[in-house]
Amino acid sequence: MDNYYELKDRESFSSLSALASGPQEYLKYLQREDDENIPEYFLKGKIVDDLRCLPVVNEYSVEDYFAQNYTINTLETPTGQDLTFANYLIENFSLEEINKSVLLDSISELKIYNNIKKEDTLLSKYDNIEEYVSFYLSAKASGNPVISFELYTVCKNIIFGFLTDPQTSRYMSNESSGDVEIINELPILWSIKRNPDVDVLMKSKLDKVIIDHKNQTIQPIDFKTTSSPTDSFKSSYIKYKYYYQAGLYSPALIYKQIKEKWCEGYKILDFLFIVGNGVDKPLIYSVPESQIQAAFSLGGRIGFSQVRPIIDLLDDLIWYKENGFETEKNYCLNGNYEIKVIE
Repeated sequence: MDNYYELKDRESFSSLSALASGPQEYLKYLQREDDENIPEYFLKGKIVDDLRCLPVVNEYSVEDYFAQNYTINTLETPTGQDLTFANYLIENFSLEEINKSVLLDSISELKIYNNIKKEDTLLSKYDNIEEYVSFYLSAKASGNPVISFELYTVCKNIIFGFLTDPQTSRYMSNESSGDVEIINELPILWSIKRNPDVDVLMKSKLDKVIIDHKNQTIQPIDFKTTSSPTDSFKSSYIKYKYYYQAGLYSPALIYKQIKEKWCEGYKILDFLFIVGNGVDKPLIYSVPESQIQAAFSLGGRIGFSQVRPIIDLLDDLIWYKENGFETEKNYCLNGNYEIKVIE
Protein backbone atom coordinates (compact mmCIF):
# COMPACT_ATOMS: atom_id res chain seq x y z
CA MET A 1 0.00 0.00 0.00
CA ASP A 2 2.13 2.84 -1.36
CA ASN A 3 -0.13 5.65 -0.10
CA TYR A 4 -0.36 4.45 3.53
CA TYR A 5 1.30 7.56 4.98
CA GLU A 6 -0.85 9.83 2.84
CA LEU A 7 -4.04 8.63 4.56
CA LYS A 8 -4.26 11.64 6.89
CA ASP A 9 -7.95 11.07 7.68
CA ARG A 10 -7.13 7.93 9.71
CA GLU A 11 -5.90 7.71 13.28
CA SER A 12 -2.87 5.68 14.27
CA PHE A 13 -0.79 4.67 17.27
CA SER A 14 1.24 7.85 16.85
CA SER A 15 -1.74 10.20 16.75
CA LEU A 16 -3.49 8.58 19.72
CA SER A 17 -0.36 8.47 21.87
CA ALA A 18 0.01 12.21 21.17
CA LEU A 19 -3.63 12.80 22.12
CA ALA A 20 -3.03 10.96 25.40
CA SER A 21 -0.69 13.87 26.30
CA GLY A 22 -3.39 16.42 25.52
CA PRO A 23 -5.16 18.08 22.57
CA GLN A 24 -2.28 20.46 21.85
CA GLU A 25 0.15 17.54 21.52
CA TYR A 26 -2.27 15.99 19.03
CA LEU A 27 -2.22 19.18 16.94
CA LYS A 28 1.60 19.27 17.13
CA TYR A 29 1.67 15.68 15.87
CA LEU A 30 -0.45 16.63 12.87
CA GLN A 31 2.01 19.44 12.09
CA ARG A 32 5.00 17.09 12.38
CA GLU A 33 3.28 14.61 10.09
CA ASP A 34 3.20 17.26 7.36
CA ASP A 35 6.92 18.03 7.82
CA GLU A 36 9.00 16.31 5.15
CA ASN A 37 12.23 16.55 7.19
CA ILE A 38 12.82 13.33 9.12
CA PRO A 39 14.68 13.73 12.45
CA GLU A 40 17.76 11.51 12.73
CA TYR A 41 16.25 9.39 15.52
CA PHE A 42 13.32 8.52 13.22
CA LEU A 43 15.66 8.07 10.27
CA LYS A 44 17.59 5.42 12.18
CA GLY A 45 14.41 3.37 12.59
CA LYS A 46 13.49 3.85 8.93
CA ILE A 47 16.90 2.71 7.71
CA VAL A 48 16.88 -0.38 9.93
CA ASP A 49 13.36 -1.20 8.73
CA ASP A 50 14.50 -0.86 5.12
CA LEU A 51 17.50 -3.11 5.76
CA ARG A 52 15.60 -5.87 7.54
CA CYS A 53 13.07 -5.96 4.67
CA LEU A 54 15.71 -6.57 1.98
CA PRO A 55 15.11 -9.92 0.22
CA VAL A 56 18.57 -11.06 1.32
CA VAL A 57 20.37 -9.28 4.14
CA ASN A 58 24.16 -9.58 3.98
CA GLU A 59 27.18 -7.28 3.86
CA TYR A 60 26.89 -6.78 0.09
CA SER A 61 23.14 -6.01 0.04
CA VAL A 62 23.46 -3.63 2.99
CA GLU A 63 26.31 -1.67 1.39
CA ASP A 64 24.41 -1.59 -1.90
CA TYR A 65 21.36 -0.18 -0.10
CA PHE A 66 23.39 2.67 1.39
CA ALA A 67 25.12 3.39 -1.93
CA GLN A 68 21.79 3.69 -3.73
CA ASN A 69 19.91 5.70 -1.10
CA TYR A 70 22.31 7.85 0.92
CA THR A 71 25.56 9.78 0.83
CA ILE A 72 27.68 9.08 3.90
CA ASN A 73 29.51 12.01 5.44
CA THR A 74 32.93 11.23 6.90
CA LEU A 75 34.04 14.87 7.13
CA GLU A 76 34.36 16.94 10.28
CA THR A 77 31.61 19.55 10.50
CA PRO A 78 32.86 23.18 10.59
CA THR A 79 31.95 25.30 13.60
CA GLY A 80 30.98 28.88 14.33
CA GLN A 81 31.14 31.39 11.48
CA ASP A 82 32.74 28.81 9.19
CA LEU A 83 29.61 26.65 9.48
CA THR A 84 27.36 29.65 8.84
CA PHE A 85 29.40 30.47 5.74
CA ALA A 86 29.36 26.86 4.50
CA ASN A 87 25.63 26.39 4.97
CA TYR A 88 24.85 29.63 3.17
CA LEU A 89 26.90 28.57 0.14
CA ILE A 90 25.34 25.09 0.13
CA GLU A 91 21.81 26.50 0.29
CA ASN A 92 22.22 29.21 -2.34
CA PHE A 93 24.77 28.16 -4.96
CA SER A 94 25.98 25.29 -7.08
CA LEU A 95 29.63 24.29 -7.06
CA GLU A 96 30.12 25.86 -10.47
CA GLU A 97 28.71 29.21 -9.29
CA ILE A 98 31.12 29.68 -6.40
CA ASN A 99 33.80 32.20 -7.32
CA LYS A 100 35.65 35.13 -5.76
CA SER A 101 32.72 37.50 -6.17
CA VAL A 102 30.20 35.05 -4.68
CA LEU A 103 32.47 34.39 -1.70
CA LEU A 104 32.98 38.05 -0.88
CA ASP A 105 29.32 38.96 -1.41
CA SER A 106 28.22 36.05 0.81
CA ILE A 107 30.54 37.13 3.64
CA SER A 108 29.17 40.67 3.35
CA GLU A 109 25.56 39.44 3.31
CA LEU A 110 26.12 37.26 6.39
CA LYS A 111 28.07 40.01 8.22
CA ILE A 112 30.69 37.52 9.40
CA TYR A 113 34.49 37.79 9.87
CA ASN A 114 33.97 41.48 10.69
CA ASN A 115 37.43 41.88 12.20
CA ILE A 116 39.14 40.91 8.92
CA LYS A 117 39.68 43.67 6.38
CA LYS A 118 42.08 42.16 3.83
CA GLU A 119 40.31 40.62 0.86
CA ASP A 120 42.82 37.77 0.48
CA THR A 121 42.39 36.80 4.13
CA LEU A 122 38.60 36.75 3.74
CA LEU A 123 38.87 34.59 0.64
CA SER A 124 41.18 32.20 2.48
CA LYS A 125 38.32 31.41 4.86
CA TYR A 126 36.82 29.32 2.07
CA ASP A 127 39.87 27.04 2.23
CA ASN A 128 38.68 25.83 5.65
CA ILE A 129 35.28 24.73 4.32
CA GLU A 130 35.89 23.99 0.65
CA GLU A 131 35.92 20.19 1.05
CA TYR A 132 32.80 20.30 3.23
CA VAL A 133 30.92 22.56 0.79
CA SER A 134 31.99 20.49 -2.23
CA PHE A 135 30.85 17.28 -0.53
CA TYR A 136 27.38 18.62 0.33
CA LEU A 137 26.84 20.27 -3.05
CA SER A 138 27.80 17.05 -4.84
CA ALA A 139 25.42 15.12 -2.59
CA LYS A 140 22.71 17.71 -3.26
CA ALA A 141 23.19 17.28 -7.00
CA SER A 142 22.90 13.49 -6.69
CA GLY A 143 19.55 13.79 -4.93
CA ASN A 144 20.58 11.45 -2.11
CA PRO A 145 20.23 12.69 1.48
CA VAL A 146 23.38 12.92 3.56
CA ILE A 147 23.73 10.84 6.72
CA SER A 148 26.53 10.81 9.24
CA PHE A 149 29.08 8.03 9.36
CA GLU A 150 27.94 7.40 12.94
CA LEU A 151 24.34 6.79 11.81
CA TYR A 152 25.52 4.52 9.00
CA THR A 153 27.62 2.51 11.46
CA VAL A 154 24.97 2.13 14.15
CA CYS A 155 22.31 1.03 11.63
CA LYS A 156 24.65 -1.66 10.31
CA ASN A 157 25.47 -2.79 13.84
CA ILE A 158 21.79 -3.01 14.77
CA ILE A 159 20.76 -5.03 11.71
CA PHE A 160 23.67 -7.46 11.98
CA GLY A 161 23.03 -7.73 15.71
CA PHE A 162 19.48 -8.86 14.93
CA LEU A 163 20.79 -11.30 12.33
CA THR A 164 23.51 -12.94 14.41
CA ASP A 165 21.92 -13.13 17.84
CA PRO A 166 20.57 -16.67 18.46
CA GLN A 167 17.28 -15.39 19.91
CA THR A 168 16.44 -12.65 17.41
CA SER A 169 17.81 -14.29 14.25
CA ARG A 170 14.83 -16.65 14.07
CA TYR A 171 12.60 -13.64 13.38
CA MET A 172 14.78 -12.16 10.63
CA SER A 173 14.04 -14.41 7.66
CA ASN A 174 12.10 -12.70 4.86
CA GLU A 175 11.50 -15.83 2.81
CA SER A 176 8.24 -17.75 3.19
CA SER A 177 8.72 -21.49 3.06
CA GLY A 178 6.61 -24.55 3.71
CA ASP A 179 3.86 -23.75 6.18
CA VAL A 180 5.44 -20.48 7.33
CA GLU A 181 4.42 -17.22 5.62
CA ILE A 182 6.41 -14.01 6.23
CA ILE A 183 4.83 -10.59 5.72
CA ASN A 184 6.85 -7.40 6.20
CA GLU A 185 5.21 -3.98 6.62
CA LEU A 186 1.63 -5.29 6.75
CA PRO A 187 -0.83 -2.35 6.44
CA ILE A 188 -4.30 -2.72 7.91
CA LEU A 189 -7.05 -0.17 7.29
CA TRP A 190 -9.78 -0.63 9.84
CA SER A 191 -12.26 1.20 12.01
CA ILE A 192 -13.50 1.28 15.59
CA LYS A 193 -17.19 1.98 16.26
CA ARG A 194 -17.78 4.31 19.21
CA ASN A 195 -21.50 4.92 18.84
CA PRO A 196 -24.16 4.00 16.27
CA ASP A 197 -23.27 7.02 14.15
CA VAL A 198 -19.48 7.21 14.42
CA ASP A 199 -16.84 4.86 13.07
CA VAL A 200 -13.33 6.15 13.74
CA LEU A 201 -11.13 5.29 10.77
CA MET A 202 -7.83 3.70 11.76
CA LYS A 203 -4.59 2.65 10.10
CA SER A 204 -1.94 0.30 11.47
CA LYS A 205 1.22 -0.96 9.83
CA LEU A 206 2.89 -3.94 11.47
CA ASP A 207 6.63 -4.30 11.01
CA LYS A 208 6.43 -8.06 10.60
CA VAL A 209 3.86 -10.82 10.80
CA ILE A 210 4.84 -14.49 10.80
CA ILE A 211 2.01 -16.87 9.99
CA ASP A 212 2.37 -20.54 10.85
CA HIS A 213 -0.30 -22.26 8.76
CA LYS A 214 0.44 -25.67 10.26
CA ASN A 215 -0.04 -24.60 13.87
CA GLN A 216 -2.50 -21.83 12.89
CA THR A 217 -0.75 -19.01 14.73
CA ILE A 218 -0.02 -15.38 13.88
CA GLN A 219 3.04 -13.73 15.40
CA PRO A 220 3.00 -9.89 15.30
CA ILE A 221 6.38 -8.16 15.72
CA ASP A 222 7.63 -4.60 15.98
CA PHE A 223 11.34 -3.75 15.77
CA LYS A 224 12.64 -0.89 17.90
CA THR A 225 15.94 0.96 17.64
CA THR A 226 17.18 2.79 20.70
CA SER A 227 20.20 4.70 21.95
CA SER A 228 19.58 3.40 25.48
CA PRO A 229 20.67 0.01 26.85
CA THR A 230 18.39 -2.69 25.47
CA ASP A 231 17.64 -3.97 28.97
CA SER A 232 16.07 -0.60 29.86
CA PHE A 233 13.40 -0.81 27.16
CA LYS A 234 10.67 -0.85 29.82
CA SER A 235 11.40 2.84 30.45
CA SER A 236 11.06 3.63 26.72
CA TYR A 237 7.89 1.51 26.59
CA ILE A 238 6.33 3.77 29.22
CA LYS A 239 7.84 7.07 28.00
CA TYR A 240 6.76 6.64 24.37
CA LYS A 241 3.47 4.88 25.23
CA TYR A 242 4.28 1.78 23.20
CA TYR A 243 1.53 0.00 25.15
CA TYR A 244 -0.89 1.82 22.83
CA GLN A 245 0.95 0.38 19.83
CA ALA A 246 0.54 -3.21 21.05
CA GLY A 247 -3.00 -2.34 22.16
CA LEU A 248 -3.92 -1.26 18.63
CA TYR A 249 -2.01 -3.71 16.44
CA SER A 250 -3.36 -6.91 17.95
CA PRO A 251 -7.02 -5.74 17.63
CA ALA A 252 -6.21 -4.61 14.08
CA LEU A 253 -5.23 -8.19 13.27
CA ILE A 254 -8.46 -9.48 14.79
CA TYR A 255 -10.39 -6.97 12.66
CA LYS A 256 -8.56 -8.22 9.56
CA GLN A 257 -9.36 -11.82 10.49
CA ILE A 258 -13.06 -11.11 10.84
CA LYS A 259 -13.63 -8.49 8.14
CA GLU A 260 -11.45 -10.03 5.43
CA LYS A 261 -11.84 -13.67 6.49
CA TRP A 262 -8.05 -13.76 6.73
CA CYS A 263 -6.47 -16.63 8.66
CA GLU A 264 -9.80 -17.26 10.36
CA GLY A 265 -9.50 -19.16 13.61
CA TYR A 266 -5.73 -18.63 13.87
CA LYS A 267 -4.42 -17.72 17.32
CA ILE A 268 -2.72 -14.34 17.62
CA LEU A 269 0.37 -14.81 19.76
CA ASP A 270 1.67 -12.27 22.27
CA PHE A 271 2.91 -9.11 20.58
CA LEU A 272 6.72 -8.94 20.43
CA PHE A 273 9.02 -5.92 20.54
CA ILE A 274 12.54 -6.74 19.29
CA VAL A 275 14.94 -4.07 20.52
CA GLY A 276 18.48 -3.25 19.36
CA ASN A 277 20.98 -0.42 19.78
CA GLY A 278 24.00 -1.75 17.87
CA VAL A 279 26.05 -2.26 21.03
CA ASP A 280 24.22 -4.45 23.54
CA LYS A 281 22.68 -7.84 22.97
CA PRO A 282 19.32 -7.33 21.19
CA LEU A 283 16.40 -8.32 23.40
CA ILE A 284 12.84 -9.53 22.89
CA TYR A 285 9.95 -8.19 24.97
CA SER A 286 6.52 -9.84 24.84
CA VAL A 287 3.22 -8.13 25.67
CA PRO A 288 0.65 -10.50 27.23
CA GLU A 289 -3.04 -10.37 26.35
CA SER A 290 -3.93 -8.75 29.68
CA GLN A 291 -1.80 -5.73 28.74
CA ILE A 292 -3.42 -5.53 25.30
CA GLN A 293 -6.86 -5.39 26.92
CA ALA A 294 -5.71 -2.80 29.47
CA ALA A 295 -4.38 -0.52 26.74
CA PHE A 296 -7.35 -0.99 24.43
CA SER A 297 -10.41 -0.94 26.65
CA LEU A 298 -9.80 -1.35 30.40
CA GLY A 299 -7.24 1.32 31.25
CA GLY A 300 -5.24 1.30 34.46
CA ARG A 301 -2.32 2.96 36.17
CA ILE A 302 1.42 3.13 35.73
CA GLY A 303 2.61 4.24 39.14
CA PHE A 304 0.42 7.22 40.02
CA SER A 305 -0.36 8.05 36.38
CA GLN A 306 -3.71 7.09 34.93
CA VAL A 307 -3.57 5.37 31.53
CA ARG A 308 -6.63 6.12 29.47
CA PRO A 309 -7.59 3.21 27.24
CA ILE A 310 -7.71 3.63 23.48
CA ILE A 311 -11.50 3.63 23.30
CA ASP A 312 -11.64 6.54 25.76
CA LEU A 313 -9.06 8.44 23.71
CA LEU A 314 -11.23 7.95 20.63
CA ASP A 315 -14.23 9.35 22.52
CA ASP A 316 -12.07 12.33 23.50
CA LEU A 317 -11.05 12.82 19.88
CA ILE A 318 -14.68 12.82 18.74
CA TRP A 319 -15.45 15.43 21.41
CA TYR A 320 -12.49 17.64 20.40
CA LYS A 321 -13.45 17.51 16.76
CA GLU A 322 -16.92 18.73 17.70
CA ASN A 323 -15.92 21.31 20.33
CA GLY A 324 -12.39 22.39 19.36
CA PHE A 325 -8.90 21.55 20.57
CA GLU A 326 -8.26 24.78 22.51
CA THR A 327 -9.08 23.49 26.00
CA GLU A 328 -8.71 20.06 27.53
CA LYS A 329 -12.00 18.18 27.66
CA ASN A 330 -12.03 17.70 31.44
CA TYR A 331 -11.88 21.43 32.10
CA CYS A 332 -14.98 21.96 29.99
CA LEU A 333 -17.11 19.57 32.05
CA ASN A 334 -18.68 20.18 35.44
CA GLY A 335 -15.44 20.59 37.36
CA ASN A 336 -16.26 17.89 39.91
CA TYR A 337 -13.69 15.13 40.39
CA GLU A 338 -13.34 12.09 42.56
CA ILE A 339 -9.88 11.40 43.95
CA LYS A 340 -9.06 7.75 43.50
CA VAL A 341 -5.40 6.97 43.96
CA ILE A 342 -5.62 3.67 45.88
CA GLU A 343 -6.10 0.74 43.53
